[in-house]
Amino acid sequence: MLEHDTLRSLALDTLQRYNVPGLALGVVEDSQRTFAEGFGIRSVEEAAIPVGADTLFQIGSTTKPLTGVLIMRLVEAGVLDLDTPIGLWLPDLRLQRDADVAISLRMLLSHTAGLPWNQITPTRLHAYREPDGLARWVREELPSMSFVHPPGTAWSYSNPGINLAAHVAEVAAGQAYAALMQERVFEPLGMERTTFDPLRAMTYPLAQAHQRNESGAPQVIHLAADNAAQYPSAFAWSNVPDLARFARMLLGYGTLDGSMFLRRDSVAEMFAFLAQRSDNPAEAYGLTFQVDIHRLGLRVAHPGGINGYSSEFALFPERGLAVITLANLAPSPAPAELTERILDGVPA
Repeated sequence: MLEHDTLRSLALDTLQRYNVPGLALGVVEDSQRTFAEGFGIRSVEEAAIPVGADTLFQIGSTTKPLTGVLIMRLVEAGVLDLDTPIGLWLPDLRLQRDADVAISLRMLLSHTAGLPWNQITPTRLHAYREPDGLARWVREELPSMSFVHPPGTAWSYSNPGINLAAHVAEVAAGQAYAALMQERVFEPLGMERTTFDPLRAMTYPLAQAHQRNESGAPQVIHLAADNAAQYPSAFAWSNVPDLARFARMLLGYGTLDGSMFLRRDSVAEMFAFLAQRSDNPAEAYGLTFQVDIHRLGLRVAHPGGINGYSSEFALFPERGLAVITLANLAPSPAPAELTERILDGVPA
């Protein structure tokens, strides 16, 4: 078991080394949460308020696996199918290259559909704030996007691809994405504070977003990111205890506290090496997860970064181990660096 004093020392050193206002760290060992603590402060403007284990952060692209689990639940329920062309559910959608008749959910979730990255820039942080924002974006913006390669021919990271997959889910299920996530993922997993609604998030202890000013010092960003069109790829608010429950379910291959949430084969499919994401054949992508071979065995992970927040979510299913790091500064290497330093202390 990892020594708690060592974890605290590494976390505090990371805060100082990278000049990060605050972070929260969670560790799961033997598929049980063994550590959850906060370090530093929630805001440089209110230095007396510490980050706690329960403090909420926006988690950026670590949202993608949450979306992936929703879709796998709908597949298991017979509402969706991973390999059916999305045109079955969206008959009026017309994409460039006539890709709507070729793209499947498996391609979208593995980033092999050919859609562009479409980085979430400041202009995309505050738009489509009504519940139908995702559907509007699909109608108004998606058809004009140029493809970077033909569907199914190569790996190319794509926020629009994940957003489109989530829209297929909400159409097939007849319910808006955020409500689907609440009903089919957050509530049954006991993720009590995870949300897409900043108005709900602000009723809990919340770390403020920070970026560096011209002198390199962290400063608060006084505008929360909220864009319903981008919710599925990057906009969830969560904390260490909630993400630890999510991690425990995945480490249990779909089972949490003795109850089956997903079938084992569904989780295994999410962890599969479906698309090579670099020149190194050991670095691949499954369904909404980066997968590779680490010295500790199979690593299943996803980083995140958005509007003053950064995160790292790493699972080692063969070891029953997970490390979750959330920080209130972006861009910042702190979550990834802290995760790697913790893993360096785990014997092979």
